[in-house]
Amino acid sequence: MEKIMIVADLGHFKAYRYLITNQKTPSLKLIESFDYLDAHSRISEKVADSLGSFGEAGSMGWVKGSAESHSLENETERRLINNIIESIKIILKKSKPDTWYLAAPTKIMPRIENGLDSEQKESLKKSISADLTKLDKNSILKYLK
Repeated sequence: MEKIMIVADLGHFKAYRYLITNQKTPSLKLIESFDYLDAHSRISEKVADSLGSFGEAGSMGWVKGSAESHSLENETERRLINNIIESIKIILKKSKPDTWYLAAPTKIMPRIENGLDSEQKESLKKSISADLTKLDKNSILKYLK
């Protein structure tokens, strides 16, 4: 029986195959791991403003506006979530597990689940609303019980 564990956040993606060792103990084998570089860059690295931009002369002197781009942050987050969904679909298509598990932060878990096909949702045994990307394999195993 093939089982897959996927852990993801906006910056990292890891997929593990669930195995039983010769000693009859559970184990995870890393089958895919990568980082989303877009998640690690700052807005200021994506958007350049020239000297004095967003400023106007006002009655009280020089007035500067905020150059924060919330829509760019939202668009980046949307793109990263879509990348996670596509990566999940590729892993599931390649591995064809009987069941699989998904761990992702609470903030993005519903959006990931909404992007899955009905067949993928049916084989999803457990959703874990937690960021497990920085945990070692043995710590992740505890969440599969």
